[in-house]
Amino acid sequence: MRISRLHVSMPLKVGDTIELNDELFHYANRVLRLRAGDAITLFNGDGGEYGARFTAVSKRNATLEIEAFRNDERCSPVIITCAAGVTRGDKMDVTIRRCTELGISRFQPLTTERSGVSFSGAERLAKRREHWQHVAVAACEQCGQNRIPTILPPRSLPEWLGDSDAQSAHDLRLVFDPAAPTGWSGLPARAGCIAVLTGSEGGLSNPEVEAARTAGFIAVRLGPRILRAETAAIAAAALVQARFGDLLD
Repeated sequence: MRISRLHVSMPLKVGDTIELNDELFHYANRVLRLRAGDAITLFNGDGGEYGARFTAVSKRNATLEIEAFRNDERCSPVIITCAAGVTRGDKMDVTIRRCTELGISRFQPLTTERSGVSFSGAERLAKRREHWQHVAVAACEQCGQNRIPTILPPRSLPEWLGDSDAQSAHDLRLVFDPAAPTGWSGLPARAGCIAVLTGSEGGLSNPEVEAARTAGFIAVRLGPRILRAETAAIAAAALVQARFGDLLD
């Protein structure tokens, strides 16, 4: 029987008894339908996970006792920043969810020439970023990842490319372009910190690809077919993990 996983934003320690907040209680009680005596796995993003058991479940609250710590880490051996053009509707949720499952470390939402999405107002921007962080948390609960990817503040593509600190943090930077002359065989054999850049609907414009190349990105093909924006980001994460990470281990 598969044991459910739950992310809790609090310090965890073996032997402690904790009470779930309203949101987590509703999820555990109404969705997972867990009862007193049931086991559950907890994690808080600091690394590892905790085996816990429900000691009491009522109509309004639930308490758990933390029984054991497991130093299980499922992080990729490479740090991957997925920088993707913001897409409309729930497509961005799909991209973040699948890329989290594939083991990315950071997600950088970008506004591009063809994104057709803008963020007016700090409050709206903060809510959108918070929503995407919840998507990443839910993906970690499902896939077994114990460290939650960071959802970075959305930026414009020119601003991000021009940030020398953001770019110098990566020893390999890739921009995916259907017209690129370079395939995977032309890439280095190893890399420890990688940035992958994909566009929004309509892809990156030629000037944007050229700007990325000027900033030190290598343009690479993702096969002979044109991919949807969300497919391109997911495929990019998978290919990078397969070549440099642990996808094929």
